[in-house]
Formats: sequence, structure tokens, C-alpha cells
Amino acid sequence: MAAKQPLQATVQLASFYKGLDADDRGVVDEALAAWVVSGDDRRRFDAVALIREFEIRSATPALRARLESLGEASSGPLADEREWLAQLMVALD
Repeated sequence: MAAKQPLQATVQLASFYKGLDADDRGVVDEALAAWVVSGDDRRRFDAVALIREFEIRSATPALRARLESLGEASSGPLADEREWLAQLMVALD
């Protein structure tokens, strides 16, 4: 099911996040930051989507670390991810 509707999981995570109180959001924010630097592409995608939507500034160090790990890719998927993360960093500033 998740493979057929990959964005549905992100939508459900966003809905869940909206319902959290400030203390619980802090715990989830830490988990999202860990997902950004994880080796799991799906988790990383969901984490970045939530960080963008909810402007989670505490994830900035993880975003920076992920950017640095991508190196200087000039084309392909890594370059696209690099550009997407760089834009997010600017938006969070």
C-alpha cells in the first residue's frame, strides 16, 4: 500500500504532527532531524517534507550535515537533493 501511495504516508505524518503539543513536537523534531541524516531515503523524504511544511528550524544542523555529505554533485539525483536542501536552508533562515 505504501509503495503505491508514497505521498499518503507523508500526509498522514503531517496530520499527526499537527495534533502534537509543544513537548511532543520537540521529541518528534529530534527524530525528524535524525531521519534527515539516515540512510533511509523514504524517511529522509518524509522528514524534509515535514521540516519544510512546519518550518522546523531545530533541524538545521541535520540539514547542513546532509548537504555536506552530498559533496559537490553537479547533476543527477544528488544534485537535485542538494539544491532542494539548500533552498530549504534559505527558507528556514
